[in-house]
Amino acid sequence: MIYNFTCNKSKYDADDRDADAILCLRNIFNHTDTKLDEKTDKFPNIDGYIELLNSEGLISGKVTIQVKCYPKANRNLSKYSIPAYILGYAERMKGEIVLFITADLDEKKIYWKYLDSDYILECVKKGIQGEYIYHFKDVEIITSDNVTETIEKWKELYDEKMSLIKEKSTLVYEKINKLSLPFCIIKNYFYGLTDSYIERKELIELYDWINSPLKEKSNIALLIGSAGVGKSVVLKQLIQKLYKNKIPYMALKVDCSDISGSEKGDGLSEICEDFGYLTSYKDKAILIIDQIDALSQSLSNDRRILMNYLALIKSYATNNKIKDIRIIVSCRKFDLEFDPSLNELKHNKIIELNCLSVNEVKSILDLLNKELSEKLTPETIKLLRTPQYLDIYCRLYSTNQKIINYNSIIGLYDELWKQVVFSNNEKRLETVLFDIAKKMQEDETLSPYWTTTSKNNKATTILASNGIVDYQDNRIHFFHQSFYDYVLARLYSSIDSSFAEILEKEHQGLFIRSTIKLMLDYYRGHNDQIYKKEIQTLLLSDKIRTHIKLLVLNLIGVYPEIKPFVSVQNMRIG
Repeated sequence: MIYNFTCNKSKYDADDRDADAILCLRNIFNHTDTKLDEKTDKFPNIDGYIELLNSEGLISGKVTIQVKCYPKANRNLSKYSIPAYILGYAERMKGEIVLFITADLDEKKIYWKYLDSDYILECVKKGIQGEYIYHFKDVEIITSDNVTETIEKWKELYDEKMSLIKEKSTLVYEKINKLSLPFCIIKNYFYGLTDSYIERKELIELYDWINSPLKEKSNIALLIGSAGVGKSVVLKQLIQKLYKNKIPYMALKVDCSDISGSEKGDGLSEICEDFGYLTSYKDKAILIIDQIDALSQSLSNDRRILMNYLALIKSYATNNKIKDIRIIVSCRKFDLEFDPSLNELKHNKIIELNCLSVNEVKSILDLLNKELSEKLTPETIKLLRTPQYLDIYCRLYSTNQKIINYNSIIGLYDELWKQVVFSNNEKRLETVLFDIAKKMQEDETLSPYWTTTSKNNKATTILASNGIVDYQDNRIHFFHQSFYDYVLARLYSSIDSSFAEILEKEHQGLFIRSTIKLMLDYYRGHNDQIYKKEIQTLLLSDKIRTHIKLLVLNLIGVYPEIKPFVSVQNMRIG
């Protein structure tokens, strides 16, 4: 469960009476096996720690404290309205003993409450409130007479908590490692060129940000860029650096992770809990969320999973000077700008990942053939500045060195289709590719469940071995979303079906635009008749939204030459 306690600075700022309460606490605990580690400035949620000492004076444990002055109005009532924000902190810091303490200055006694999971759940059941009234038990009232017994009780609580964490940590790390598996299949190098590693400057910037004191109010950094520029590769390289330097992290690849649980989004509560344990006993922890835009670009109108991810981010989005938690989220630039939910992240630190430089492209091409780059057209070099397309080019060149120039991603995918699908003896490859695309469309996800059968097992295995699909834990997805759009375009072309007519009946959000662009690119180069029909439907239909009509007009305008049948002089577009 991701509880909605506000884990930010309290509206009850420290005042003189709270300072007196801390002094009272010091006086009662003076000459005991404790040491008060008070923070010199008022941080969100807590005032500091009480360190528990063993018989040799060494620290054997500690408890986290929030100290308040006991209100005179509650004299002899043994009750206090505990602020929700400290409950929020206690709920997230799974590995800490968090105590709420209030000092009665007149009576010289201390009231305390251990904010354990049972009490937090009890408060949750009462509904969202700013404060929760608590009546202290007799054993939760400290005077100079029973302070030693109370310290021993706190030591017992600490030992029990550490024992629980030790049991939990093994399981948590197993789950964290499983969540990171999708990053393992991402290559750090270009196809067939194991010595082609390029360290992007954005990787260095991210790593330096993680290891530097926060200058911004936010602890979130966004890695943004267009499709195919290598955001996932950079994050994989970052994960490797974190692992090498023993910096704890949790990495989620949104388009691959199966975290839905029994209902969409439920699995995120487990992730939140696991990351909570990670942050509880580590001073620094990194949360990495890759391709959050996959949720906004999916075919579904269901936003619950996206909203749960954003809730997870918000849970740890605070400049906490006691726990150094950093959050890194990758997202396509377009989605960050136009998705109203993702747009809320724009105020955070932004690192934009751009295309490769021409020199970087040529350095990779030289590994294929020293003279190759000199033979390529400027259009081809420009295309290959996108790392995803350069990787496909390296693959195609290793098999067919006769074709070296391509003007578009469609040309690259056409050649890939010839090499993998048409050149293979397994005749069902094309059918299975179409089936996978239809499954994605029907299930409204880019990584649907996929069951292998006697009819598709061989084809699925071949596609996976060729890197066209990734098939793990009964889920399948293409190596890139643009290839899904390409397969869909081939499917509609093969059955003489109109994507535009289907679109008339579907949701027409901004995130369908990339699919429309690739489909029109495909039709334009393969089938004039379908291309004409799609253009006419998209521009003339009253059921197509204006932003799509404007996109189509823009695409027509940027093509090198305009097909004669798409003159729009007399067209009414909305």
